[in-house]
Amino acid sequence: LLFVGGVASASWALLCIGACVVSAGRSVSIVVVGMALSRLTLDQAGLCIAFAFLAEYAIGLVAWLMPVHLELFCFLAFPLIATLIAWRWAAAGPPPADYAVTQPHTTLPLSSRLFMCLFLFRLAWGFSLGIGNEETVTLVDFAGLVPVVGVALYVLILQRRFSSDRVTLLATLFIVAGFIAAPADAPFALTGGTVLLSMGGTAFNMVTWLVLVALAVRNQSGAVAMFSWGFGIASLGTATGKLLGEFGRSLAASDAAGFSLLAGALAVAIVAFALFGLRSFSFAETINGVVAPVPTPDVAEAA
Repeated sequence: LLFVGGVASASWALLCIGACVVSAGRSVSIVVVGMALSRLTLDQAGLCIAFAFLAEYAIGLVAWLMPVHLELFCFLAFPLIATLIAWRWAAAGPPPADYAVTQPHTTLPLSSRLFMCLFLFRLAWGFSLGIGNEETVTLVDFAGLVPVVGVALYVLILQRRFSSDRVTLLATLFIVAGFIAAPADAPFALTGGTVLLSMGGTAFNMVTWLVLVALAVRNQSGAVAMFSWGFGIASLGTATGKLLGEFGRSLAASDAAGFSLLAGALAVAIVAFALFGLRSFSFAETINGVVAPVPTPDVAEAA
């Protein structure tokens, strides 16, 4: 209501407060839906994730044809509907602190390389949002459909979940190519680079969902903390990337060399992390390293 009131009255203060409340509500919705997905098998969850992304783009295509007020209503109503549907299955186990000390392998450290990976790849996606402009927003939005369709076809044809490690490699390829292409002195180079960054970011968004759901399946007691911390780090990466992208867009208009240095530095950071940070890292091994907790008498009584 605050957000709608801010839009209707053109009040920036009310709009800002309303947007914060909406953002917080959508965050709760993401955690609830993630908890519900963790009640499925990994193959079922992978299928749901792939086709949820496909449905998101299909709805986005229809949204371009909707009146603005109907589009705003759908933006606000859909997360609420998803939360209400998922709520009955979104049950958490005992608090993770009950197991974290006595059974450390039941939880993933919050300093894990997984979360560093979430931050960096979402930073690249946020950068694509920042350097885009109104003329290319439609193209950039629907560029993410390419990896989504590819993964959906893979899941549909082979009837199994997609590999997080392989999709991450694909995302890395798109992102590095995007950082290289964006500052190139060629027509449509910036648009092409933005499209590649968007494709890589979208591919990794799917990985984010699958990995966090898989970790929640392994340990229901730590699921809320895992989803909250994981998507919180991802959101921080998106916001940081968006700021860097807007800075890069201003550089591209006034200092082409500076923009090239910025894009090159980010490309080097991604490649360095992929070569050294992920050298001995595997999403599959990280997931398998988390074991289901064994209830102790004290925890069982508390539950």
